[in-house]
Amino acid sequence: MKLTIGILISNRKETVKKCLGSVKPLLDRGIAELICVDTVTETPGLISDGSADIAKEYTDKVYSFKWIKDFSAARNVTLKHASGDWYMFLDDDEWFEDVSEIADFFETDEYKNYNSASFIIRNYKNKKGTEWTDTRAVRFVKRTQNLIFKGSVHESYSSIKLPCKEFKAFAHHYGYAFENEEEKRTHRERNLNILKEETLKRPDDLRLRTQMALELANFDNEGALNYIREVLDKFEAQKEEVYYQWLESLKFPLFEALGKSPEESEAELENIQKTVKLSETALLSIHYNLTRQWLISGKKEKARAHIQEYFRLLDILKKDGNLRQMQNTADFERYLSDESAAEMKKYEEYCMENNGIKIENGVLSFGEKKIELQGSVDEKLKQLDQMSFDDYKVTVNSLIQKAPSCFEDEFLNAAIEYFFSASQIEYCYLLYKMSEEEIKRAVERGANGAAIFEIFNECICTERKMYELLYKPEVFTEKGIRWMGTEVRYNDILYRFISSGAKDLKMTLEAAKLRPDMANVIKTWLGALR
Repeated sequence: MKLTIGILISNRKETVKKCLGSVKPLLDRGIAELICVDTVTETPGLISDGSADIAKEYTDKVYSFKWIKDFSAARNVTLKHASGDWYMFLDDDEWFEDVSEIADFFETDEYKNYNSASFIIRNYKNKKGTEWTDTRAVRFVKRTQNLIFKGSVHESYSSIKLPCKEFKAFAHHYGYAFENEEEKRTHRERNLNILKEETLKRPDDLRLRTQMALELANFDNEGALNYIREVLDKFEAQKEEVYYQWLESLKFPLFEALGKSPEESEAELENIQKTVKLSETALLSIHYNLTRQWLISGKKEKARAHIQEYFRLLDILKKDGNLRQMQNTADFERYLSDESAAEMKKYEEYCMENNGIKIENGVLSFGEKKIELQGSVDEKLKQLDQMSFDDYKVTVNSLIQKAPSCFEDEFLNAAIEYFFSASQIEYCYLLYKMSEEEIKRAVERGANGAAIFEIFNECICTERKMYELLYKPEVFTEKGIRWMGTEVRYNDILYRFISSGAKDLKMTLEAAKLRPDMANVIKTWLGALR
């Protein structure tokens, strides 16, 4: 057998069938065997919802395990019964979109050239599946006699060897799409309690300490920062290890969250580099976070220097797969992602706008460049589609300067629809322009607003911006919210709540309970509208 797939079965009847069904093609083609461990049936106080019976429809290798708050212990049972040359694990709330690439990897014997393989986990932020982040996880490894799992929570393989195949395949994961704050708190406390118990047993495990810091950073920035400093002092002799480096870099998003100045962060980086040789991956994440700090403080030139360094390091890591894999952890991965690179590219464009783009007689131009579209609407759209992004910016901004509103301009409307249908959201972003009267009508229409608002929701009120808006009260201004030097009007935030499921004003204000003062902000804005 070429591959063993190990899955822990808990009470997740709503997803376990999707999970098992997604790997069935590998079973049907004789590539893999499936081993499941039921963590519910023999555990006192737990009653199975039938998930284990569903697993038995796919394999006769279903074993029971009394839950002892130890994920590695449960996964090691699947390893004990494995017979495949390789091993891969999946959770019962994850399922592949398509496994044909994985099947080809094993059927063509390409797997003999590698020691491990990774795929993308798409972690959804809501149950609707409209927002997510992608991370790359090494889940496939060549099985050896000494292979085991380590760690009671956030478990990992005892050994991962290179080279590592990087699959384009991805798996859906809704494990962090919590229904409410109480569900999120319960999950967090479960992890923290397990980590605390495990740390007492293994006080010298740096990976365990890193996981603790990451859990703390989800709700206690000050506590997480203090904990990190303590751990770094204790493990100073392990400066070259990836988890030590990750802890050094984790300080920087915490600095931003705690409102520290970018000057303080720069000084911290300088002090670190006097004693620690930071890896390219650690530096990449630090430059990402320093970029954001300088942008928020309004210092574009300072931000650009970090953007350039980010892309220099990204280029090195993209070209050298072995270097990237040696330095990486699941937590670093998001800074290497296409999503983060695209975000940095937008920051770079933002830094360039005021320096390189000029307005002359109502026409926006980049330097001396002026671009005029010719022909019918369809012909103009084709011209836009074939432009470089820089030329596109010049052209569209010129059109927006001339148009009273996108709703009143046939071509701007057509362009928005055209680029939205092509999933080119960054192009839609530049097309957006709306009058105050249109905004008022849109709020009154609520969730039944025109399609332009769906585009607006995706382009302007991204999850990252909303995080800033909801958790950084100091960015409130008289007119609205300050974001990267510009005002984001209160209606933008209001629409976010409406589009996320609130059907009327009352429900919208109830949705704002995420931050009580946000409801007051919306009420104030609505009062001003009337």
